[in-house]
Amino acid sequence: MVIIAIFAGALTGIVLGLFGSGGSIIAMPALMYLLNVEAKSAIAMSIGIVAAKSYSGFAGYFWAVPAALLAHALHTDSCRRR
Repeated sequence: MVIIAIFAGALTGIVLGLFGSGGSIIAMPALMYLLNVEAKSAIAMSIGIVAAKSYSGFAGYFWAVPAALLAHALHTDSCRRR
């Protein structure tokens, strides 16, 4: 069962990475039909996955913008000193 879950997760990640579609469109059938998870539990797991991915995307963007502004400020400051 664990091997099927790992395979289903890897396949879902590859397909979603190639096509850029939402995670639930493939994760729900994989959870329900491959792993025999009931619908309510599959929905809860899918929502948890989407929430974690959304938070990680927000956190990456939240820290990338200040870092880019700082890098620009330091570069601009070093160019003025020359």
